[in-house]
Amino acid sequence: MRAQAPAAPGALDSPAWADAGLSLEPCPTPQRSWASAEYLMWWIGNHADAVPLVTTTSDNPLILGSSGTSTSPTTTVLLGGALDSPLRSGGRFTAGFWLDDTANVAVEGSYFFLAPRTLTQSVGTPGTPGSPNLFVPFFDVSGFRTLTGLPGEATGPIAGPGFPFAGPLNVQNGVFTERYQSSLQGAELNGLYRLATGGSSTLDLVAGLRWVQVHEDLNFSGNINGVPGSNRDGLIYNFQDDFNARNNFYGAQLGLRTQVRLGRGFDLSATGKVALGAMHQAAAINGFTSTNFITGLQQGGAFNGAALQALPGGVFAQPGNIGDHSQCRFAVVPEVTVNLSYQLASWVRIHAGYNFLLLTNVARPDDLIDRNINASATGMTNALRAAGFFSVAPVGPTAPTFNGRDSVYWAQGLNFGLGFSW
Repeated sequence: MRAQAPAAPGALDSPAWADAGLSLEPCPTPQRSWASAEYLMWWIGNHADAVPLVTTTSDNPLILGSSGTSTSPTTTVLLGGALDSPLRSGGRFTAGFWLDDTANVAVEGSYFFLAPRTLTQSVGTPGTPGSPNLFVPFFDVSGFRTLTGLPGEATGPIAGPGFPFAGPLNVQNGVFTERYQSSLQGAELNGLYRLATGGSSTLDLVAGLRWVQVHEDLNFSGNINGVPGSNRDGLIYNFQDDFNARNNFYGAQLGLRTQVRLGRGFDLSATGKVALGAMHQAAAINGFTSTNFITGLQQGGAFNGAALQALPGGVFAQPGNIGDHSQCRFAVVPEVTVNLSYQLASWVRIHAGYNFLLLTNVARPDDLIDRNINASATGMTNALRAAGFFSVAPVGPTAPTFNGRDSVYWAQGLNFGLGFSW
């Protein structure tokens, strides 16, 4: 048997912690900070149906005052109706910090956005024989433009000789355009408090402040010209309606967040939050018409060389609703996020997940359109009356008016992110 080597002079006996294979080196400091960047691939849902903006008809011959109305079975809607909602891209950035060494209390801030998106649709007619007639349908509260003289469905122009806006019957060509723009962004600042820690899971309370902004704009325009060589040669009739809605939500929120370790580097996390607060709605409605129709009539129907006039009001934007409008509503903003992540290294992980966000009481531009119009008191009708082309006084109520309706707005989609901790 080999003799055991004597201990070196002054050496201490081996302590129990050394025999147990433990180390005196200090424990590593827990990671206290984190940050992530995400790509958002979302869809916007629940568009309120816009009113019909431009129609055509299979009537032959045309029934003036009836053809092209939204209630006619022969009418086809070409512009308006439900708005499309294609894929939207955006981003979200988050950063947080544990305030204590035991990872029980933290603060976290986040900002997200969807890039502004514009959708444009147009329809037109050359105004030559065989080409389609186009109409702008509305409900005339005065009966000025209906066949019966009573309130009912009618078609544009809002004032004029009683023909379609554009088409062969009126030897006018025209292009009508609907343009929809939208953007979504928001930010939040939260405190986190650890409620429970299990063997492989945690549960945190989330409480803080939230801001969300929804901005949408709907523009409807028409450019109508007389067909060269016709008795409308040189006629210009252009109009534009603009309905702009900006919503800002400010509120306090409360929620829960849980994280479960699945093993092999995978984690599953879920967050549910509900914010309560005020939705500040700001709506701007504007409309105008630029035409030489009246000056051309004053020249005996010679439109070439006739000066253009700028008139207040387009079609659905008239003196009764043009202007800036604002109001506040109580609103609720719930959100759910679920992510599956994978730890690439001690300081970096990747994740993918699903997100659902809902806002109540949101003003939307298609809700701002009032298709009730007093055809006897529009900007064009008033200008014709002032020029002496008829003497019938305005009748019926003021229309259109600002209606102040609102809708539910929601967005959902996928997120893909990269997170860091240190």
